[in-house]
Amino acid sequence: MDAEQAKAEQKPRKAGFFATVFASPPSILTLMIPGLGHLYLGRAKRGVVWFLLVEALFFAGYAILGVRLWGGGMNLGTTVWGLPLNYIPEVGNFLTTFLTLKATFPLPGAPGWMDAVGLAKLPVPWEHVGFLLTALSGLLNVFAAADAWWLARVEKTEREKDPWLSTPTGAAFLSWIVPGLGQWKLGYKSRGAVQFGSITLLFLLGLVFSGFSAVDRSQVYFWYAGMLFDGGSTILSTLFFAPLRFHNTGSTMWDLGVTTTCIAGLMNVAVFLDAYTLAEKRKEAAP
Repeated sequence: MDAEQAKAEQKPRKAGFFATVFASPPSILTLMIPGLGHLYLGRAKRGVVWFLLVEALFFAGYAILGVRLWGGGMNLGTTVWGLPLNYIPEVGNFLTTFLTLKATFPLPGAPGWMDAVGLAKLPVPWEHVGFLLTALSGLLNVFAAADAWWLARVEKTEREKDPWLSTPTGAAFLSWIVPGLGQWKLGYKSRGAVQFGSITLLFLLGLVFSGFSAVDRSQVYFWYAGMLFDGGSTILSTLFFAPLRFHNTGSTMWDLGVTTTCIAGLMNVAVFLDAYTLAEKRKEAAP
């Protein structure tokens, strides 16, 4: 067999997860407008649920924050190339974030722009809750996009009988809320327990190092985006510890705490992608 025949008989390589998601029309549509990809697939009810959930979180947060929402991303300017790419993870709910920014915040140099910049930097009551809600809207819309991608892959009869938490997206969601929970539900109990213990311990160490102030998004805006990938820990820590008086004496321990909690969140990305892959392989192997 010559080299050309061997090459022709090789099994085509499967596209990677991110390459497939971002080349999928339902996923792209959902990242633009929550639930639109589901509507495209004929799953209107599921799309409406995603739309209402994601948009309710965003506008509930915006009702608390107002223009304060745009203050956190100003370290990189009001926009990047005219797009709200510096507002993470809200940018996961792209069109809503983009249109709200354009409708509520003046362009640089326009009348009222300096006043808006000043207001965006002023703290508001309950801002820790507002920042959490808008951040969750963007992150959950990424799960919605992954859900639309999965629905596009499976047969109609199969997707209608599966409970959502039994899908790969559902397994990933469980491991986002609690590290390893998706693996535990799939039957990989030891694996899930190790993942839970290691990531939760790392997150708790970060809280201790920082004096329990690492999760104040108004102070650590971009680091918080990484922390939020450990969903349950960050949500609870935000609600309980973010309202505390912020103490940063410039010590290396505080910096270490912020870094450690962020690393814990980023490590959990691997965990919930692992849960997604395990559930996906189980579905593909099923008769």
